[in-house]
Amino acid sequence: MRQEGAKPDSCMKSDISRRGEMVDAIDSNSILSNKVLVQVRSSASFLETAALACFDFDGLLVDTEPLHYRAYSEACEAYKIPLELDFPSYQAIANHARGNLLEEFVLNKYPNFTTPWEEVRAHTKEIYRSFLQESGAPLMPGVEEILSFLQKKKTPLCVVTNSVEKEIALILPHTPCLQAIPLWITKEQYDKRKPAPDGYLKAKAHFPDIPKEKVIGFEDSLKGLQALQAAEILPILVAKDKPPLSPDVHYFPSLTSMVIYG
Repeated sequence: MRQEGAKPDSCMKSDISRRGEMVDAIDSNSILSNKVLVQVRSSASFLETAALACFDFDGLLVDTEPLHYRAYSEACEAYKIPLELDFPSYQAIANHARGNLLEEFVLNKYPNFTTPWEEVRAHTKEIYRSFLQESGAPLMPGVEEILSFLQKKKTPLCVVTNSVEKEIALILPHTPCLQAIPLWITKEQYDKRKPAPDGYLKAKAHFPDIPKEKVIGFEDSLKGLQALQAAEILPILVAKDKPPLSPDVHYFPSLTSMVIYG
């Protein structure tokens, strides 16, 4: 049995403690390199021409949103302010561009609740991290195939996330294929969260010679989409439901819908 935190020798070592430093090469023997090559659909031809691919993390690469929902539900129960939101309603609030919408929802519902919301949020984080410590988070469908395709084309990969390094470090040991992503831009490394473009601009700064029209970005929320657009990155929205979108946005209901399985 592999010890917790140990990374398979067959995977490229991606150490997020390097705080965004680029790893020079991708191991040709990595797990991703051994995946069966898939064919890209014509509607996703940007995968063929991209010179840099940026990815959001939560809800796009790993299915952490149910864990966030469970953590908030348990924390609110502990403070006797039941969340009383189903999962789709929680998602709509959590993914809103206004990051404090969930706080507003709960406090408006319980106006006599006097405990600082920061205390509730801190307890929520403790619960969430205990989930990650126990079993990590499952990959979203299609992640391995998309990463494998881009890796075989030697396209540089990076993650830009509002999550913190500590949480990423709890997930990576359970998801070896994500260890093949060499550049991680986490919350600690930029000033303003999405929908601000700060994280994506920092990622682009690592590749000053890549033309902006060759940079693509994947998001699963409208606030992430706004960050991509503000950073002048080709925006790709991967979400179950299609909202009204501007003409420059590529939409797919899932990562699997971008490829044809042979």
